[in-house]
Amino acid sequence: MEARHKLVVAARVVKINEHEKNFTKRLVREAQQRTGGAVKVLLVDRGFIDGVLLWWLGKKMGIRFVIPARSNMEVSQDIRGFRSEKADWQRVFWEETKEVKVLGVRGLLSYDQFGEEGHKKRRGRKDFKANPINGVMVVRWEGKEYEPGEEKVFLTILPVSRPLRVLEQYDLRSEVENQGFRELKQDYHLLKYPQKTGSAVRAHAVLTLIIYSLVNAYKSQRGQRLAHLGIRRWRGKQMGQSIHKMIVYYEGIYGIVDVEELFYLIDMTPQELYRLKIKRFQRELE
Repeated sequence: MEARHKLVVAARVVKINEHEKNFTKRLVREAQQRTGGAVKVLLVDRGFIDGVLLWWLGKKMGIRFVIPARSNMEVSQDIRGFRSEKADWQRVFWEETKEVKVLGVRGLLSYDQFGEEGHKKRRGRKDFKANPINGVMVVRWEGKEYEPGEEKVFLTILPVSRPLRVLEQYDLRSEVENQGFRELKQDYHLLKYPQKTGSAVRAHAVLTLIIYSLVNAYKSQRGQRLAHLGIRRWRGKQMGQSIHKMIVYYEGIYGIVDVEELFYLIDMTPQELYRLKIKRFQRELE
């Protein structure tokens, strides 16, 4: 789900006992394909914590991430050891307001799972080299100081020289939970499927996500302009007054062209095209 406008860009219906991280790569690829590679940062919950998966996101896909670390992880204990450190503005960074105090540490080396498949197994070898990852630790939240060992820790490959910005970015995740998932379940009746069959549940879930995204799209500034303009005026503005338009599909790509443009592209006059049989025309395009 796109965090700011609450648009669902990729989804998959699976059984409840399936772990979400088993489908992350497929969903990310689908989202990148549908958005033209617009996915730059993923804000994910603790259920997706997996060093190999996070490495794939950052190094293979070029997608930065922010994810909460588990309290018992070695990397969590590592960054908590910096609580008494002062900022050197090279590796250790502090930012605070009256309500929030955040520590950022660059280049933590204690997350030995962060790497390619089998990376952790090489830990005991002399040539083992840990991959650095950045961390953000929340020491104060809403004016309340966390006791040592109870601080909230986040892992990221985003720059942490301004750790408060990383925390503010992850706060969009709470909006997805509160205004996205909760609204889908309660107000859009996502869980009230028409029949207890796999196909019915799947169809109901997909249709609900489409309607939810469509409604939120019209809430955006661009959507409001379109709604105000009206579909007939918008169609006339976008397509012109000409009705001689064609939608051409080719291997998952499509374009809207004028009929004359199509003739020009295939180097034929309308009379020549008219005389061609369908099968011959298909062979010419191939």
